[in-house]
Amino acid sequence: MKVFQGHMPFGLHRTLPKMAAYMTMLRDPVDRGISEYYYALSRMVHPEHRTIKKMMLEEYIQMTPYANVQTKLIAGLDPGYDFLGGDCTDATLSLAKENLTKHFDLVGLTERFEETLALAKIKFGWKIRNYAAFNVTKGRPKKDQVPSEVRAAIAERYQYDMQIYDYAVSLFNAAIARNRDRVTEELRSIADAKKVSRPGAYYFRAASAVRKGISRIHSYI
Repeated sequence: MKVFQGHMPFGLHRTLPKMAAYMTMLRDPVDRGISEYYYALSRMVHPEHRTIKKMMLEEYIQMTPYANVQTKLIAGLDPGYDFLGGDCTDATLSLAKENLTKHFDLVGLTERFEETLALAKIKFGWKIRNYAAFNVTKGRPKKDQVPSEVRAAIAERYQYDMQIYDYAVSLFNAAIARNRDRVTEELRSIADAKKVSRPGAYYFRAASAVRKGISRIHSYI
């Protein structure tokens, strides 16, 4: 089974001898498309770097077969399905929504990472001693810096991911509302965990970057 950049398609519970707990973090599809392009553009070791460096962002979005990947991964489908370049349909979207509702213990959002982390602490009892945030891809424009027509093209190309993301936002907001008092408490705890020394922050960022880099390399093999 192919893993896409460290992400495993839904369905692992079918092969495990024990109960499985699912969690996922979805990302705004437009921002994700922008990030995906600039990450490949800035990494010479990326397997598609040579091809992508000849393309503009909008051209890459229209040419890549890897559209609506978040929807396809959450839907699961059959083990032989191409989760990268396979077709995505209304049925795929419906299955993805059903899986999020019935099988995922936590549905988080990249853009609201600390609130997601707070929910994870509540749901799974996680303990967080230190926490540091960093941006892996430097030099990429922010979403609102990309021309509106390009953003619209990305949204159209990733139409199913746009819909599953909106659905995830509704689930996320409902979870926040149900746990509002505890989320507020955990956010204070997370803020305290971020108060590490500068050398400590560098250490955690470097270690996280290495782990993420290894994960990405393995996903391309």
